[in-house]
Amino acid sequence: MLAVCSLAVSARAAEAELKVAVGPDAEQERALAHGADDDEAADDEDDLPLTSRTGTAAGVRGGFGVAHARGLALGWYARLEMEAMTTQQHEGAGLVGGALIGGEYWSSEDGSGGGLPMGFFLGLRSPFLFTSLGGGFQLFIVDNVRDDGGFGLYAPFASFVLGVELAGVRIAAETRGTYRWQWGAPDRALATAGLSLAIFDERLYTRRPRPARDRRDRPR
Repeated sequence: MLAVCSLAVSARAAEAELKVAVGPDAEQERALAHGADDDEAADDEDDLPLTSRTGTAAGVRGGFGVAHARGLALGWYARLEMEAMTTQQHEGAGLVGGALIGGEYWSSEDGSGGGLPMGFFLGLRSPFLFTSLGGGFQLFIVDNVRDDGGFGLYAPFASFVLGVELAGVRIAAETRGTYRWQWGAPDRALATAGLSLAIFDERLYTRRPRPARDRRDRPR
């Protein structure tokens, strides 16, 4: 009996050594080949050139300057907005477009008011210069002029910006005209002109083509 057991153990050990000497079976070879293909595909994808140099940016923009409405004393305004934009070339020359939303306040000896502007802009930039035309609406406005208060919705505005831009910082001259239609007080046009400072973070939107892969039959 002991001799028979010893022979069985010796046979199993010999079979294991034979498998190690011969190498992995077909299933193991397929698994190893699949892993190698994935590694090669990842390396090929890293070596492919970018198909897009588009940039995306987000930041904050603040402005301050003079405000004037017909029949009222010259006053001042302050504006703070969140800015998001897309650029044709990351940190380079090309088209730019974006959106703004924030808050605005103006004041003069005759009265004051405020609102919530939301708008869009389209423009051009070189590596250092920035210019844009924009428009939008004051989602709501509240004015109090000569003890006459008013409230309005969707007051339209148009804007123009021209400035210099470097390393995520833009200093610009900005003008904006708003027609403040409202209930409870006369409608009036308000013009503002001043300087704005924008600080933003621009990132490269990466997009690469998919590498061509040979189709192989895989076991089901």
